[in-house]
Amino acid sequence: MKITQKLYLFIVLTLMLVMLPYSIIAYQREVALFKADMQKDASLLGRALLPILADTWQTIGKVKVDEVIRQVNAHEEKFSVRWVWLLPQTDEQYRPLVPLEMLVSLTQAEQVLAVEQRDTLVTYVTVKPDNQPLGALELVESLDGIRAYTTNSILNLFILSSFMVFSGALVMAIAGHLLITRRINLLIGHARDIAQEQYDRPPNVGAIDELATLGQELRLMSDKLQQKREQLIAENQAKLAIKEQLRHAERLKILGQLASGIAHELGTPLNVVLGRAKLMTAAGQHNEAVKSNADIIQKQVLKMSKMINQLLNFARRQTPHKRRVVLNERVAHLVKLLKPIAAKQEIELVVIDKVSELSINADWQQLEQVLSNLIVNGIQAMSKAGEMTVIIDQRSGEDAELSDKPYAVIEVCDQGAGIPCEIMADIFDPFFSTKKAGEGTGLGLSIVKDIIDEHGGSITVKSEPHQGACFSLYLPME
Repeated sequence: MKITQKLYLFIVLTLMLVMLPYSIIAYQREVALFKADMQKDASLLGRALLPILADTWQTIGKVKVDEVIRQVNAHEEKFSVRWVWLLPQTDEQYRPLVPLEMLVSLTQAEQVLAVEQRDTLVTYVTVKPDNQPLGALELVESLDGIRAYTTNSILNLFILSSFMVFSGALVMAIAGHLLITRRINLLIGHARDIAQEQYDRPPNVGAIDELATLGQELRLMSDKLQQKREQLIAENQAKLAIKEQLRHAERLKILGQLASGIAHELGTPLNVVLGRAKLMTAAGQHNEAVKSNADIIQKQVLKMSKMINQLLNFARRQTPHKRRVVLNERVAHLVKLLKPIAAKQEIELVVIDKVSELSINADWQQLEQVLSNLIVNGIQAMSKAGEMTVIIDQRSGEDAELSDKPYAVIEVCDQGAGIPCEIMADIFDPFFSTKKAGEGTGLGLSIVKDIIDEHGGSITVKSEPHQGACFSLYLPME
């Protein structure tokens, strides 16, 4: 129920609660006034008849009094007049309608008493004839008139009350719409605009009251939210820029490690090129020998160029872009690039494809950085010759506390010393490192987790002392 409807109902109920007791009091007052008028009329009639009846009694007698009363009844429409004796024992025709015990207060002449009796108002005016007991004129008037009068009064009060209630409600409805509903709708619309991050349409609710104050506060809140939003956008952009710089720094770090291994790989082709060039410059070389040496030089130069391009592509900063990639091919190519680093420590890198042609939607440059970091860390963790495996598989996400949908999984397992249990929960924290000062930033695994989270996946690790560590990357296939 809307606030104006509640207010409308409250006003109506309030008016009804006010009018109800007022109507009851007015009704009782009108009835009392009407009865008082009836009693007054009866008393005046009785008092007017007293001298006539007393004089008639004294001069002519009781019989003439009864005749006068009959004549009065013949001409009087409102009242029925009767002579009664206020005695315990008297004839039926002179016995009062009201029990004598209710008339005990009548003890002397010209007293007046009105009593309601069976839908009538009975008024007694006492008379004390000479040498006679106390009597009274009994004036009986029907209450049907008061019923009609009160019914009409109640009807008029009901009509008046209804008119006041509904006219007040109508005025309240119009005023409520203009002063409350319309302005509240403007405020609601502005609140919805704020929820949709639209801050440039503040409401104008007009007037000077609480709703206007609320509108001003909403405008102030809108301005502050817009400032905060712009501030958050700027801060997020700065964070993204810093994050990208950190990721690139990690790539350059790995690139430096690759460079030392590839330098050895480049040494052999360069020696071949140098030797063949010397042969070409030696005297007595035939054209066929020169052509053969030139072909060999070309092949070796292409081989070196390919290595250098691989290094450049790895180091180059590119815009993040997700697209469909086949993991088997990409992982095999990366492992081939990292083999020189492993070979320096007599470590063999092995790729195991449990699922062939496994494709996902991902930014391969970021995943390449993740795998490079994990593989290089594994190589550094192995203090002696051994084997390091990279497994490509497909599993349910429930294994990594994800949904039960199938996920592409890449596992990087080494044969190093393992990760101590007491630091297992901290290895993905930024700047956490077990290396000596100057040997690591502690950002590698933090960046790894960040990239996997951005891809909607998860990373888990299993490790036992002296049995190596195995990192599992779960990546959504859709």
